[in-house]
Amino acid sequence: MERGMDEGTVERLVAAAVAVALVAVAAGVAVWRTSEPAEVATLVVESPGAVLERHGYRLVRVVPGTFLQGAGETDPDRMQDEIRRAVELTRPFSIGATEVTGALYADVMGADPSSRTCDGCPVTDVSWLDAARFCNRLSLREGLRPVYTLDGEAVHWSQTATGYRLPTEAEWEFAAHGGRDLRFAGGDEPEAVAWFADNAGEAPQPVGRKRPNPLGLYDMSGNVWEWVWDRYGVWTSSTVVDPLGADEGDLRVGKGGAWNTWGDMVRVAARSRGGPTSRGDVLGFRIARTTE
Repeated sequence: MERGMDEGTVERLVAAAVAVALVAVAAGVAVWRTSEPAEVATLVVESPGAVLERHGYRLVRVVPGTFLQGAGETDPDRMQDEIRRAVELTRPFSIGATEVTGALYADVMGADPSSRTCDGCPVTDVSWLDAARFCNRLSLREGLRPVYTLDGEAVHWSQTATGYRLPTEAEWEFAAHGGRDLRFAGGDEPEAVAWFADNAGEAPQPVGRKRPNPLGLYDMSGNVWEWVWDRYGVWTSSTVVDPLGADEGDLRVGKGGAWNTWGDMVRVAARSRGGPTSRGDVLGFRIARTTE
């Protein structure tokens, strides 16, 4: 990267040039070149879905609806920030059947940063900003309009963009429930559906090995905490439509619990939070897309 040019600038240069590549996508694989820095000078643009297909990564379409977010008052593990509220989602979306793996991340970003890795393990040691950059880079690789504009730690979400993104917390929770009001993603007990402190052997495990939830989504409970779009905040019990998180704040939300957490933290309602540059061997993500 050229001196004085941050990664956000590089992303904007790539986004500006991708229109050239889109013209050729319909004819198959295209290569475009510019006079920009080496990182953006050559980009192989493939057809939508091609990169994911190469890694066997599948998106599951979710029909929007209304559900109860948060934990019920009878949940013995309910935390103060898990207030139950009615949420209406109006936009259909697709979400990854599994967490993004280290191999997929390396294909898109050039390297797997995971400090604990295995064949098929989720990528770890990624920050919220890393996850946003991955979504943009994957979008560009597949000829889609990137969702995010990054300027340092400031990130803008273009609601009309067609590319990959992080799910919102409400989308994540709606998908994790899979149409049923279950404490864990796929059941009322964690052992069959989650890798957590009781069974993970002190390390992340390959994705897709536990029982999926009713939508066919794996590891929504356990394995790694998953970054979502939202800024962290504590909401009220008022009904909301398509919530996007708190308007202000520096922390971003993580969902699902991880290989080192106890069972109460792999509940669907459980929440974590961290700064957008925080990294760790329990932090990963899965991707989503707005669909028609």
